[in-house]
Amino acid sequence: MVTGASTADLAVALVDARKGLLTQTRRHTYLVSLLGIREIVLAINKMDLVDYSQQCLESIEREFREFAAQTGRNHVTAIPLSAVEGDASSGALPFRMPVQWVNRPHQDFRGYAGRIASGTIRPGDRARVLPSGRECRVARIVTLEGDLAEATAGQSVTLTLTDQTDVSRGDVLAAADAPPATVSATVAPLKYKLDVNTWQHLPAERLELNEVGVCELELDRAIAFEPYERSRDLGGFILKSRSSWWTPA
Repeated sequence: MVTGASTADLAVALVDARKGLLTQTRRHTYLVSLLGIREIVLAINKMDLVDYSQQCLESIEREFREFAAQTGRNHVTAIPLSAVEGDASSGALPFRMPVQWVNRPHQDFRGYAGRIASGTIRPGDRARVLPSGRECRVARIVTLEGDLAEATAGQSVTLTLTDQTDVSRGDVLAAADAPPATVSATVAPLKYKLDVNTWQHLPAERLELNEVGVCELELDRAIAFEPYERSRDLGGFILKSRSSWWTPA
């Protein structure tokens, strides 16, 4: 721990909300002070197992701050966590999973692997393949630890389907009854393309493979939208050509 923290500017002290401060927590905090690390994040995990008790949170934070102050460390930021539950808002959204890999270990198995971006999926649920729009039904949720009865946002899984549906890497599996909205879009003339070596904005009429540029989209109707840096769920989209294949955007 000392070797790893010797060049750090910030330390994270992880505490189990059920157990509070342990001897090891105090020992590590003292070592942090010896190494001259002034900023400490107190990560109080497993808050779900104490029913998200405000009293429990405040008690642990108060005790830790008192101990840290004795070592000369007064810059403490306390963060309550639940590693299992995480941010529940993503799980409450409609199911979305970008397909990262078509898993074919042998001729009798075909699965579609990816990380669930939002929502929950269960065997028997209907899904829609985008951008093709084909519907299918989930047969199994496969993981290294075995099949699951349910998977939710944040989990990386392999889904098998009951139907012979054409699904490729880069497709998105979505809830059949709540697919992402589709609107017609026109790409306005490019504002510029970017020279990634010099950061210059260069005039351009088109972008070649792997080039980066900035343009505007004109839509046939208003949609709910947020900048991607603010919300990945409301800021991400797929741009599909009417005459060819689609490009993730």
